[in-house]
Amino acid sequence: MRGSYHAEESNVKFIDKNGRGDFIRAARVTSDKGEEYLDLRIFYTNDEGEKCPTQKGVRFNTEIAVDVVAALLDAMTPDEFNAVMDQFGNEDKQ
Repeated sequence: MRGSYHAEESNVKFIDKNGRGDFIRAARVTSDKGEEYLDLRIFYTNDEGEKCPTQKGVRFNTEIAVDVVAALLDAMTPDEFNAVMDQFGNEDKQ
């Protein structure tokens, strides 16, 4: 989204991608028009140690979030699926 687009980010979480300073950032994004999205973006660590976004990523409307997550779960092996379910059992989502 280019131009004078402004968005507020919340529920930001960084996941270490490879142990070399690359991360996947997951965030909820709310546009200045009140539209809500989920954004998955690749970040790198610059020479100053700051996490910086790349152009690689995907942003989708929250209306299709359940379908996207279901598709990801369906693509997982049984062991991966069980690891996800174990993680949900260990975190209290409010």
